[in-house]
Amino acid sequence: MSQKNPTDVQAPQHLLDVSRPRLNPISQYENFSEAALDGKSKRNSYLSSATKDKSEVKMRYLIFMLLLVLPGATLACENTPSTLDSVYKCLLENHPSLQYLKFRDSEYQARDRAARQIPNPEIEAKSSVSGESELELEIRQPIEIGGRRSARKEHAQAENNLALADDGLKSGEIALSIAQNLTRLRQLERNLSIILEAKSSTTNITKRLQTKGSLTPEDRIVMGLLRLYESTLIQKARLAEAERDSLKFVIESTAKVSLSGITWTSEQMKRKWPKLSPLNGSVPLQVRGAQAELEIAQAQSHQATAEAWPLLSVGPTFKRISETRQDSWGLMLNMTLPLWHLNGGERALTRARTQQSETRLAATGTLESSRLESLRRTYEKAILALESAPQANSINSLISSTEKQLSRGLIQPNALIEIYRSSLESLEVTNETELQALQAYFQYETAIGHLPKELL
Repeated sequence: MSQKNPTDVQAPQHLLDVSRPRLNPISQYENFSEAALDGKSKRNSYLSSATKDKSEVKMRYLIFMLLLVLPGATLACENTPSTLDSVYKCLLENHPSLQYLKFRDSEYQARDRAARQIPNPEIEAKSSVSGESELELEIRQPIEIGGRRSARKEHAQAENNLALADDGLKSGEIALSIAQNLTRLRQLERNLSIILEAKSSTTNITKRLQTKGSLTPEDRIVMGLLRLYESTLIQKARLAEAERDSLKFVIESTAKVSLSGITWTSEQMKRKWPKLSPLNGSVPLQVRGAQAELEIAQAQSHQATAEAWPLLSVGPTFKRISETRQDSWGLMLNMTLPLWHLNGGERALTRARTQQSETRLAATGTLESSRLESLRRTYEKAILALESAPQANSINSLISSTEKQLSRGLIQPNALIEIYRSSLESLEVTNETELQALQAYFQYETAIGHLPKELL
């Protein structure tokens, strides 16, 4: 099947029409990192953003996330992909932990509708069969005063904002895990090729030494060294094969694809790593989550204040006396008297929760700024180290040259062993550095709301 470009998929028109009175958090799907946070003057760059009017907060999604969230908007997934990048995109589409996102929009709309619901009227009928026959009928319509309904809508929108932030963080974690597994699988394939080549060479050298009529003391030492190193290579190969097979099984069963179409020799480590996205005033997802928690606390405070107002209901009454055939109409007003309390305990509790949320938001902003700076430095140092790492072609050339010199008797067998040992050690260091750079890149990008669309 042909693979579609994520940017070619269009969202349903009812979601892109921001003029309609629906959820603000998903009014536009462009980028996690862009947030329209207009309003009051700033006391704190993070705290003031959270205390703005909730109706002005707009969460914008990255186009790639739209493909995960919206039902029917999916990427084409090949049964036998030819590149690891296509496997990465396929895993993002089919990963079980991300399938729930396809139903998020329905949840957001349902929560919004539930908050906007108007209470149903109540009807009460009375009939007297003893004495004078009477019929009484009352219809009462509850009227929400004090901002009960607006507080419910505010709470629902804050819940949606929190869910959006949590979904972004969850998607970033899954994307990082997928990228790490695919990168590690490529590394293992590369390591195994060198390990098996080294094992084959040591075995051939050992056989040539055994064909000698008599062995010198130096030959016996070399043969013992070769056998010891061959045993080490066998252990390394079995461990690498076990890890490779485990990763392959997990990837293939999760993505529902076969990795048999991938040419591993063409999958190389990236030589030119991308630059980190600029912040440009964007709010990290962790901070957005803390903002949403503060919005929830504020909405609960508004609900507690609204509950202090009396319950009010109004409606018509009808009474008929059968004996006199006399009908009477009236108007009834019911309300509770706030005689013993004005919901002061609940209001004090919600104020305390709001203060706690404000403190957590300020702390989250400070910690997240430090974490992003740390990730940026780690990434820059890692890619700088990778620039000096030996390329696969240079390692292959060195091994091939050493084997040719050994076959001509120009060097001793232990020199070849040292070449293989050094090559494997160099690969292990390079692999660790590459995984460190990959982790720093993905954590940084997803923290600011950019879900990487391609595998590095």
